[in-house]
Amino acid sequence: MVHRGFDDPPKLAVGAASDDEAMGHYRRVRDEIRAFVETLPAMLELDAMESAR
Repeated sequence: MVHRGFDDPPKLAVGAASDDEAMGHYRRVRDEIRAFVETLPAMLELDAMESAR
C-alpha cells in the first residue's frame, strides 16, 4: 500500500489576494502530484523487490 499526503489547495488559497496568487497553490500541489506519480512505478518495483527478500 502506498500513501502520500498532499496539501489542500483550497485551504491554502483562502487568503490569496488574487486568482493568480491562489493558482500558485494549485499549481504547486499539481506539480507535487505529478512528480509522485512519475516515481510511482520505480517505488512499487523497489517495494516488490524488498518484499521478496
